[in-house]
Amino acid sequence: MESRTPVRTSGVRLERAAARPVKGTATWRCNFDLLSDGGEPMDLRCFLRDGFGALTETWLYQRTPPA
Repeated sequence: MESRTPVRTSGVRLERAAARPVKGTATWRCNFDLLSDGGEPMDLRCFLRDGFGALTETWLYQRTPPA
């Protein structure tokens, strides 16, 4: 399977996005770095897909930067 990491963001820059299988399991792990200049909340959305469509449910998260 080709690994694609379609992470959608708002109010933030995304770097080093990657998806890798967890050895010995049927589980995959996604990781990425977030960079933001502002103190506004960041909306994140991520799921894994192959050439035929989504492989996982969609992960949604709103991160509020520390005060």
